[in-house]
Amino acid sequence: MITRRDFFRQVPARAADTLRQMGGGEMVSASGLFDMPQERLARAIPRFTGRKWIVRGGNRLYTTVADTGEEILLIPLDAVDHALLACFGDGRDLQRIAEAVAESCSLPCNVILDKASRLFLEMARHWVCIPANPL
Repeated sequence: MITRRDFFRQVPARAADTLRQMGGGEMVSASGLFDMPQERLARAIPRFTGRKWIVRGGNRLYTTVADTGEEILLIPLDAVDHALLACFGDGRDLQRIAEAVAESCSLPCNVILDKASRLFLEMARHWVCIPANPL
């Protein structure tokens, strides 16, 4: 028989197991994203968190600090980054986004995927964009 104390100690692990079974993959911590191999990160489906972000000057992506409203420069953007950003949140994973953007520019898909991953990770670092799926 399981004690009440043991039951409550097991709840988080059991909940994680259930989520893993339901989603078909592992849940990843935010810090785990940055150590993830590229082939696994390519399966991430970007989802915006609702945190405010803005493109200023046509080529710089900013977010705001929740407490102060101060703007933080996340990353400079080029034309490819703009095309990638336009695809984030549409339900496709980074690999499919990279393939679609590669069709419209003269860069190889692996270069576009590197740029998509960099953009996604920088946005995830500031909680602007997170994976919508278990990885």
